[in-house]
Amino acid sequence: MPSYNDLLRTEAWYVIYTIPRNEKKVHHELTQRQVESFLPLQAVVRLWGNRKQKLDVPLFPNYLFVNIARDKLWSILSIKGVVRYVSYGGAPAAISNEEIEIIRKLLVYNAEITTKELYNVGERVRVKHGPFAGLEGKVLEIKGKTKFFIELDKINRFLSVDIGSTILEKVEVC
Repeated sequence: MPSYNDLLRTEAWYVIYTIPRNEKKVHHELTQRQVESFLPLQAVVRLWGNRKQKLDVPLFPNYLFVNIARDKLWSILSIKGVVRYVSYGGAPAAISNEEIEIIRKLLVYNAEITTKELYNVGERVRVKHGPFAGLEGKVLEIKGKTKFFIELDKINRFLSVDIGSTILEKVEVC
């Protein structure tokens, strides 16, 4: 049976949350520090006026996977652009090698993959960025992919907000 210290030194995949549009910079810095990381990128075509440009964009905006021993987790938080670990039960959540491999296999197909966090009417959410950062409320209505009608508790107001779903996060209700 492995000792506690052995378990701390066993590498596992964890998910880090980055400042918006800093995924590639953080990935580069991890590579420089010789930390195994995985940034799933997807090629997309964007239009600017009458010009098309092919870009590699993160499949999961603001997220990056790192394979690191538990006793080294906190060293990653010192990297500029890293905000926090995605956690479960107050501790950084580990992801299986199988889940990482599934994502790698999906990327091989070069199909356009869309990801989004699903929100439901009545669900509690928190605003992560912008002028209302930290405010919590309830989703009252969803119109399209990015328009949310939210009741914000602290300011006792209803807002119709046209934002990407990445600015919201679900609030666990105890």
